[in-house]
Amino acid sequence: MLLPSQASAAGFVSEKVRFVHDAGYVEVRAGQYQHIPLPSGVDKFEVHIDVLNKRYDDMDVYVCDDRGLKEFKSGQSFRCQGVQRGRDNFSFEAPGRGAGGNHLLFNNSFSIMLTKKVNYEVVVVDTLEPGRRAVIKKAMSDISALIQRTFEAPEFDIGIKPCGSVNAYSRSDTGDIVICSELFIQEIRNKRNGSISGIIFHEIGHSLLSLWNIPGNANEELVDEFAVVMLHLTGSQGTAYQMAEYFAEVDAVQDALSKVYLDTRHPLSAQRVRNIKRIINNPRPIIERWNQILYPRMTVAGLENLLDTNPMFADRELAGKIMADKKGSPQSSSNQTSSWGPPPPVTKP
Repeated sequence: MLLPSQASAAGFVSEKVRFVHDAGYVEVRAGQYQHIPLPSGVDKFEVHIDVLNKRYDDMDVYVCDDRGLKEFKSGQSFRCQGVQRGRDNFSFEAPGRGAGGNHLLFNNSFSIMLTKKVNYEVVVVDTLEPGRRAVIKKAMSDISALIQRTFEAPEFDIGIKPCGSVNAYSRSDTGDIVICSELFIQEIRNKRNGSISGIIFHEIGHSLLSLWNIPGNANEELVDEFAVVMLHLTGSQGTAYQMAEYFAEVDAVQDALSKVYLDTRHPLSAQRVRNIKRIINNPRPIIERWNQILYPRMTVAGLENLLDTNPMFADRELAGKIMADKKGSPQSSSNQTSSWGPPPPVTKP
């Protein structure tokens, strides 16, 4: 249970969320059409199409509600939103609140001979129900306040908003953290709530190391270590496996190409999976090293709770000495209350 705090760090959740609903591959024979179901009652769809045929790379693609699809099938003038004879790569938007259900329609009926091969991605943009939004916002606020009660650092906010990609990031100047709704909802739909905790702690690591001016604050392997150590301290080490699963699902080829051509600072996901599993299997040396980094930067309340809960491989002697020194300092933070409990659970949007 998270206890009251004087910290004013906040959580934020945007009213609108954006996430990938479906992505895949279809082949539509000449003179034929196909359609796949889409959710109903959402604000809008963003549809991204890549026709893979090298020469005749055109295709009709629409989003239709039940009525529009029925009109299309019967050969009538149909009311659907999309692109006629789109070529190569193209995108469009369509409303998601039509009559009845919604459908993604691929039409190759104009072709006489060629099967069309298509990659597609459907992104949903929707409004979060106010009650769910409030629950998620409180969870983000509670995590932010927990960090402020435990560590000596400027206050920073943690929240969720659309980014246009499956990602998360922290601002080095303020420490504020954004978990992209594309990533958040993807992990909720994959039933990997634990990976979200690991990702949040990863970004908290970037924020704290940057605010503390510690060299290597942009080093991804170092911050992955911080995240796994924090999961141990909060009694949530089992969720580190879900964090590893998240990285394990990244396509290895695309990951390597991104590393080579985009010069990303992230190590290959396979490397990150190995590093995380190595820490899970042998946490002691990593935790003991991080004890030396974290204890001097903890509040008195954080150190007191550390001694009370005595997490795995805690250095009680070092914690007691640092706490005694801090209590003798006029800047003591002993009026705050801290808890090493696990991050509050997030609920399905």
